[in-house]
Amino acid sequence: MKTKEEIETLNSLIAVFDGLEKIAYIGNIQYFRVPNLYPFHQMNDEENTGYIDILALELDYHTRFDWLMPVVKKIKAIDMVSRVPERLTYSYSILIEMLDKALLNVLFDVIYDLVVRIITLFNHIKNTKTVS
Repeated sequence: MKTKEEIETLNSLIAVFDGLEKIAYIGNIQYFRVPNLYPFHQMNDEENTGYIDILALELDYHTRFDWLMPVVKKIKAIDMVSRVPERLTYSYSILIEMLDKALLNVLFDVIYDLVVRIITLFNHIKNTKTVS
């Protein structure tokens, strides 16, 4: 079972990859601006901006398929093979294969963990290329 701090950290990692705007970082608390696509979930958009600002912990990547699956789709659409250094190609291929199997078996917790691992690998590759 993940702690609230772990969930917040992992959801933040996914949110940044997903393109959500990080709008504030107050102490250890992160806020993200999220499109108000789900007004029926009581997400309050008082100013009718089409966006709401929520805590990273309140992002539902860790509990809802409708939040996580667009991220999976984005991961699958990225041509990582051409971006992955040869030494990491096997690791990346294994992670994608595991993700495909988890998707077939609808293993939500496994899918969530694999998404985090793939994004972490993607960020490592991106940061390594920036430094080089």
